[in-house]
Amino acid sequence: MIPGSHFCTVVEKSENGLRLRFRRNYDGRAKLVIILIASGQAFAASAQWSNGAEVGALITSRCDLNGLVPSTFAEARHVWSRLKASALPK
Repeated sequence: MIPGSHFCTVVEKSENGLRLRFRRNYDGRAKLVIILIASGQAFAASAQWSNGAEVGALITSRCDLNGLVPSTFAEARHVWSRLKASALPK
């Protein structure tokens, strides 16, 4: 996993932002990389606000992890590939 990684739920998604809900109060970094495991979409984002376990994040860039990715998303693609493979039926 990416250092400091946490699973969360995307509560709301718009063109420019995400509202995320973590399992615990969020006291993490202002810069985030969010990976949607099912679709292979990834977003670099900046936390704009937090209220306990919820965080509002402004999307700064996005990437489809299903194809070639820029170096800024290489680690996210690696993590996504491992998570996707572990979720496949054996």
